[in-house]
Amino acid sequence: MRNIQQYIYLPLLLVCISSLGLVYFVIAQEKAPPVRPTVDYSPIIAKLKEQLPQQMTQMNVPGMAIALVDGATLVWAEGFGATDRDSQTKVTADTLFSLQSISKTYTATGFLIAVEKGLMKIDDPLKKYYPEFTVNSRFGADEVNRITFRHLLSHWSGLTHIAPCGRHFDGRTCPFADHIRSISETWLKFPVGEIFSYSNLGIDLVGYALELRSGKRFDEFMVEELFRPLGMTSSGFNNKVVANHPSVARGHTRDKTLPAPWIHMIPSEGWYTSYSAGSMYSSVKDMAKFISFHLAGGKIGGKRIIGENLLKEMYTQQFPIEGRVYGYGLGVVSAPLRSGTLLAHAGAGAGYRTYHMWTPEYQVGVVVLMNSESGDPQRIALGVFQQMIEAKYGPDSRTGSTKFTDKPIITVDTKLLQRLEGTYQLREELLVAFKVKKDGLYVVSGTNEGRLNAHSPNEFSFRGSKFTFILDEKSRPKGVQVLSSSGYDSNVEFMPFNDNPDEGAGPNKKEWQDFVGEYSHEADGDTFNVSVMIKNGYLYLDRLGGLKLFEYKPGLFFTPDGEAVIFPGDRMSLFNYGYTKKSAPKVE
Repeated sequence: MRNIQQYIYLPLLLVCISSLGLVYFVIAQEKAPPVRPTVDYSPIIAKLKEQLPQQMTQMNVPGMAIALVDGATLVWAEGFGATDRDSQTKVTADTLFSLQSISKTYTATGFLIAVEKGLMKIDDPLKKYYPEFTVNSRFGADEVNRITFRHLLSHWSGLTHIAPCGRHFDGRTCPFADHIRSISETWLKFPVGEIFSYSNLGIDLVGYALELRSGKRFDEFMVEELFRPLGMTSSGFNNKVVANHPSVARGHTRDKTLPAPWIHMIPSEGWYTSYSAGSMYSSVKDMAKFISFHLAGGKIGGKRIIGENLLKEMYTQQFPIEGRVYGYGLGVVSAPLRSGTLLAHAGAGAGYRTYHMWTPEYQVGVVVLMNSESGDPQRIALGVFQQMIEAKYGPDSRTGSTKFTDKPIITVDTKLLQRLEGTYQLREELLVAFKVKKDGLYVVSGTNEGRLNAHSPNEFSFRGSKFTFILDEKSRPKGVQVLSSSGYDSNVEFMPFNDNPDEGAGPNKKEWQDFVGEYSHEADGDTFNVSVMIKNGYLYLDRLGGLKLFEYKPGLFFTPDGEAVIFPGDRMSLFNYGYTKKSAPKVE
């Protein structure tokens, strides 16, 4: 049995609490050094040719491709391994891979081209172009009217991640228009603009709005306005076209070789299925042209396609949080790098792992594509990227780690600390506990724990992270905001409060007994199981050590992080997947 959520890749928020070992990102504010008289990347390339096959074997990756870019120059592009384990057809620099969430960077770029043409604006509301759009909301009927393209492209819209039609591992074909319409069946997780929440649906709505405004299918718009002008002749969002390409890498999970293209994205006769959040295919050679386009400031052959101000908007972290270093711009992750900016995005799912990154100020970029979910393209890309910058400009001469607070360490009364005790939800896959000992407040993950330094009754630090507990009007915890200095990814995470082992018993409503039991979901030949139980008078999902559900109205509950859990008869909708009850109740 697979856990369905491990394949929903959230590439932004790298808070290494599970190991309690944070990797410090180095920031050096300095003027960009001059380029060395001669830049020689050949030692880097020679070393990669030697090491990459070994690393692929270690990671159980059948095939990969890599490209290095310096300004307008494709420094090197090459494929390694096979397109799939069975055929042993060699991967080349022209082999197509599914980009998964890197697609979002391309969709955002296409949107900015439309803005440059005057078709729409970043702060236009979605309903200006899609007036029929609705979404369920606990936060007022007017909330949907507040959603703008800025919210959608930066993941601050409050939308959930997946829609009922066109879900991960759903073998049924779902036309793009049907997928978009099914978003209206979902519930907002948060009020618009309140919390960052990674959402495929937001980017898909941008693609659909581009269709409505341009009068062209989304995949056609991208070909005509971006791919063809850049000479990206093999790239596209239309997987029917992709299927006819002579070299397509097939995705691999732990024990399977998946179809290429991924089966739920293949259009049927007369149906158009192309999701702007994750269905793009491309090669490293084509992607190198895209990176060169961004390094040229949005110009093609000297002709500006996207204005400087729009690119600046894209590269700027949206809805800034005090102390945050890394964050999401418009379709891309943005982070400081020496005196410049690092732009990056990752992708994973359907048997692929992908990563691309570039820096306009230093004029270098890297693309790494793999056809296995066991690979780690980000680690390879980061290493090569750093080597390229050092080869071109020399090593970084100054170092320093992020400092989140100047407040002194203090001692906080035990009673005040006890308010914060309990479990908090870190995404779908992890509960993080905070507990009080004699010498202070501790963060616990698995068998690891660490004592937090207190700077106020609700502000703490631990190694490279700052923890700020958000309390309601009765001084009860709503959640904890974590700012972390780890990695190249975004460093803000909000962990909503789940439960406290000492809290009073819940109402244990009689009708809840109808929802208790074992549920299963069949997808892609696998079975996904989840249990619903009553614990301390509350309804729980028996996962993560116990995820507490909050009743909104009969048959409708929400997880701490705002996901709707619906019980229609003997079924359950969880993350917009349909589960069927298969066993008798379980009560604790």
